[in-house]
Amino acid sequence: MEVSNRRTCYGSAIGIATCPRPQDPGPNEDAVALIESATGCNGFVVCDGVGSLPDSSEIASHVANELARQLAVEFGTAARSGVAVDRIRSAFTEARKSIENPEKNGATTAIAILDQADRYTVAYLGNGGVLHIRGSFVRMLDRKLFPWTWVNLLNPDSLINDQGKEALYGTLSSDPDSLLLTEPAVVEYHKRNADRYGDLFVACTDGIMSADQSLLFTPPSGRLLTEIERPLRMLLPQLGEFMGAAGRAQEVNLPSGENSEGQVETRTDQTEPVLSDVLQDYLSKLEENELLVDDASIGVMVSERSLAL
Repeated sequence: MEVSNRRTCYGSAIGIATCPRPQDPGPNEDAVALIESATGCNGFVVCDGVGSLPDSSEIASHVANELARQLAVEFGTAARSGVAVDRIRSAFTEARKSIENPEKNGATTAIAILDQADRYTVAYLGNGGVLHIRGSFVRMLDRKLFPWTWVNLLNPDSLINDQGKEALYGTLSSDPDSLLLTEPAVVEYHKRNADRYGDLFVACTDGIMSADQSLLFTPPSGRLLTEIERPLRMLLPQLGEFMGAAGRAQEVNLPSGENSEGQVETRTDQTEPVLSDVLQDYLSKLEENELLVDDASIGVMVSERSLAL
């Protein structure tokens, strides 16, 4: 497994992790990358190569890194002009151009999440999941976690094919003549100054969850119900533990009282946890519980206010 962890320019904890499918340990067709610029770390990118195409692993890896680089250029300085949505779509266009090659046969989905001064910006193409989670979920009873505290912002670019499976109509492809959708959907969430609980954003590939793969069923009452995927139910408790440990670590430099000589002492027994370690452990637990049937990748952003709860 590959992991990385950073703080964004605006204090959010950020982590990414990816692992190949355990049943068929071939090339990992998922890829993740941090968006890092001269001003610091701004966010992350999560990609999922289309498994039916032979060069998708290479394409996904290239797109993740190139899209992160392009977004760092577009958002790495406050002096950069242009509407944010146009700049994001420009970054996706440049990433697509960088993989166009008639001798290659590959394609990938792409999700990017940016932490900005007054907003969080999500851009996606393809499928997977983008969860907006209220930091208040750590104050909720377990039975009330779903669906009160989270919403999936990613509406997949997919249709049902003749075999009854999802078929993507939006990807970044190596085919210069591809007729698939290449323009990302962009969602902006403006930060609320009075919200003491803060926000979390999670991006994942369909190896963890995607709305076009959720099961539907009808109980005797006749109501149409959808499942809450078990991987998601396992994720929130681990993020809650991380937030609790991070909050305790922030107290390290607070005065803990005076010693016998009247000197102020500080607590030094807490260290801030690494979010990527939490995500690595999460993927390992999914594997242990036989919940991974595909490559799986995840990126998480936890706002500074959520860390202080």
